[in-house]
Amino acid sequence: MIDSDKIYSYFNEHHGPLEQSTNGWYIGMCPFCRSRKLAVNPGRFAVKCWKKCYSGGVVGFVKEYLGCDHFDAYLIIDDMVPRLRVMDYMSTKPTVRKELVLPEGYHQILEGYTPMASRARNYLKLNRGFDLNYLDMIGVGYCDGDTYFGYIIIPFKKDGEIVYFIGRDFMDRGEGFRYKNPPTEIYGIGKSEVIFNEEALWLYDKVYLLEGWTDAATIGNNACSTQGKDLSIYQADIIINSPVKEVVVISDLGAEMAALNMLEKLYKYKKTKLLKLTEFKEFGKDVNAIGVDRVLGLEPKAAYITNLESFYNEARSINPRKKKLLN
Repeated sequence: MIDSDKIYSYFNEHHGPLEQSTNGWYIGMCPFCRSRKLAVNPGRFAVKCWKKCYSGGVVGFVKEYLGCDHFDAYLIIDDMVPRLRVMDYMSTKPTVRKELVLPEGYHQILEGYTPMASRARNYLKLNRGFDLNYLDMIGVGYCDGDTYFGYIIIPFKKDGEIVYFIGRDFMDRGEGFRYKNPPTEIYGIGKSEVIFNEEALWLYDKVYLLEGWTDAATIGNNACSTQGKDLSIYQADIIINSPVKEVVVISDLGAEMAALNMLEKLYKYKKTKLLKLTEFKEFGKDVNAIGVDRVLGLEPKAAYITNLESFYNEARSINPRKKKLLN
């Protein structure tokens, strides 16, 4: 079943701009009679023209309009990047963002000579192999205050200002303590709305996109991360609207389909590649464990994904379900 937000995206981009009506309906431009008499309801997968040009399902509409078969019409809609709908902005009260400051007890990673400072530096340098001077330059630090005691603090910047941070435990307190993030309900922003090292999108023609900040920081200045396996609508919009020309998505071992889903939202807008780490599984599951040189050595052999055909060629190689569907 097609995501209703993708249906909204298709009609807003090709037959819009859509204007909200009532009961889940939107008004757009009918391509048959060239008047704003088109009505589409993404939640019901329905579309009709008030001048009776068409009435039926959204896939049938695309099939008739473009003269393609049913399967291609389905793919055209399903290939869209889902967008927030007009109704989402109208029905939700705007969040007032509170000024975000780094937690009490934060120190940059090269600051201080206490046992806590030494333990934080050892964790990053010895356990994770980081260049501490680089981490200090991008503002990574540690905290010895009450709320974030024993956490590495990783700031996220936008236009030179800190807009978010995450805390990573370095005291080995167990899985439940691994990450500690600022409360969304207090600060009005969550990790799905930010990208680690977002500024790289404006500084480089090519960036590497990864799941975790440690992997992005392992690669360096031209790498970003999403803090999870999913690329949210907000994050996709940031990348799509940035001047970066090429995005190389690098999947963690075993997360190839999640990385492919990230790439699916980007390949229509940027040159893209997908790097899979399966041949290095004896070294670890991610860039930080496997090593930058090994991972980037895969790049020359990876094919560019810039259209639907090349995307599904990649999908066939890692997703048996899509291979069966498309053959």
